[in-house]
Amino acid sequence: MKGSVLCATLGGVGFIGKAPGTLGTALAAVVLWLLPLGAWGRVALVLLLGAAAVPISTAAERELKARDPGSIVIDEALGMAIAVLGLAHEFWPWLLAFLAFRLFDIIKPWGIDRIQSWPGGLGIVADDALAGVYASLSVHALLLIFSLFS
Repeated sequence: MKGSVLCATLGGVGFIGKAPGTLGTALAAVVLWLLPLGAWGRVALVLLLGAAAVPISTAAERELKARDPGSIVIDEALGMAIAVLGLAHEFWPWLLAFLAFRLFDIIKPWGIDRIQSWPGGLGIVADDALAGVYASLSVHALLLIFSLFS
């Protein structure tokens, strides 16, 4: 397995099971949870992962000879990293972020479906990044609403 495919599939996780996106997101959530990063560390991670994910996904797509194959899950890692930006390191908000990200990634509302058609790694990564933004905004809004009524 070439390096780009190994990275894009998060060490081959993208080849496991029938729901590689969910599995890739779960792996990313666990790794993010365990990383001792503060707020700025998370922002730096998102920027670095976003910059790396596009060329890695482009190369992996070429190597796998398929358009946006489900086995590429580095984009889910980026989406999950975006979804938890600004959240306290607490179980329930992170679980909400995980569920919201998976929902937005699967149903692809409000432009996510159009972004996915962009060429190469840009399309592979950008739709999940936007799903992560939607998830983050949704969870922050829910937490704000709950805090107002508690």
